[in-house]
Amino acid sequence: MDINDLTKTQLILLGLLISFVTAIVTAIAVVSVMEQRSVPVTQTIYQVVKDTFNPNPAPVTPEIPVVPAPLSASDIVAKYKDSVGILYLDDAKTLSRPLVMVSKGKLLSYISEGTLIELKKEYASLVAGVEQKIPASSSLERITFFESSKKITSEKFVTFDAPTPVSGDELYVIEGNPLSFDKVYVKTVSPDDGYGTRIELTSIPQMKSGALVVNKEGKALGVLLATDTTGLVIFGAELKNTFGL
Repeated sequence: MDINDLTKTQLILLGLLISFVTAIVTAIAVVSVMEQRSVPVTQTIYQVVKDTFNPNPAPVTPEIPVVPAPLSASDIVAKYKDSVGILYLDDAKTLSRPLVMVSKGKLLSYISEGTLIELKKEYASLVAGVEQKIPASSSLERITFFESSKKITSEKFVTFDAPTPVSGDELYVIEGNPLSFDKVYVKTVSPDDGYGTRIELTSIPQMKSGALVVNKEGKALGVLLATDTTGLVIFGAELKNTFGL
């Protein structure tokens, strides 16, 4: 039968048949291709989602704490030579106490029991190479503050920034002009009703109450309280809280 002999209706039906067969063949081809590529496509989509919402963190290198190196004796002397001095309690300069500069123009001394300090009275002193008379401005629990009457050029005042030590830690006790120091060790650290933290030393340094106590990194811990039987440290943090240093 020649195609020219087909009627119009037959031509339409033939066209529909060809279209149907073509659609089926195309669908089969698409399904076949999708089956072959389904795994890589799925993996690609999963990887994109993972990288977007849960990216792999960069490897973190653990920080190694930096331990300050101990200072030599000469380094400690150089650090505090202009901030630790002497307070003379008599005109003849036979009785003295350590004196510590805790801020510009303000000095601190621990006055032993039985020693009378008159407020507003001027006492001879030697700090940072400057000799001058300084008045006692305030006193609390045998800690006495003095005000500098002259300009002291040094601004190397003591900052009590040493951490609380533990038993066995090595400390240095500093006093005098020129400075001298003694090595001591922490025996015990415990709470105390007086100054908050009681630090007892294993030995009694041959120094006077009020001497500065520093750790081996050169950081100031507090001031010495020497008794007949033991050596204690008045913790610098408590001095800060009490006197607003």
